[in-house]
Amino acid sequence: MKKFGLLMTAFLFTISLMAQDGPQKKEKDPVKMAKKRTEAMTKKLELTETQIPQVEAINLEFIQKVNALRENTERGPEQKEKIQALGNESDTKMKTVLTSVQYEKYLVMKEKKKEKLKEKKRKKGHDGTRGKSE
Repeated sequence: MKKFGLLMTAFLFTISLMAQDGPQKKEKDPVKMAKKRTEAMTKKLELTETQIPQVEAINLEFIQKVNALRENTERGPEQKEKIQALGNESDTKMKTVLTSVQYEKYLVMKEKKKEKLKEKKRKKGHDGTRGKSE
C-alpha cells in the first residue's frame, strides 16, 4: 500500500508540474522571434545567403519597435495605426532586399497570415462583437 501511495504522489506531482507549464506561449525574445521568422521566410522565399542576415535584421528591428510600442502605449486605434506604420516601413525595407518575385511571395505570405489571425480572432469572439447583442 505504501508503494501505491508513493506512486500516486509521484504521479500527481508530475501532473501538477505539467499543468503549471500549460500550453507553450509564443516566443517573447525578439532575437529568437526574428530568427524564427527569418527561417520561415528563408524556406518559403528561398532567400540567398546574402539576404538572410539582411532580412533577419529587418525582422529584429520591426519586432523590437513593436514590442517597445506595445509597452509604452495603450491598446487601441492609435497603437494599431503605429504598428501598421512600422509594418509599412518594414515592407519598404524588405522590398530593397528581396527580388520582385520574392517580394510578391512575401506580400502573399503576409496576407495569408493576416487572414489566419482574423479567423483566429473571429473563432475566439474577438471580432468586435463582444458583449453586443443584435
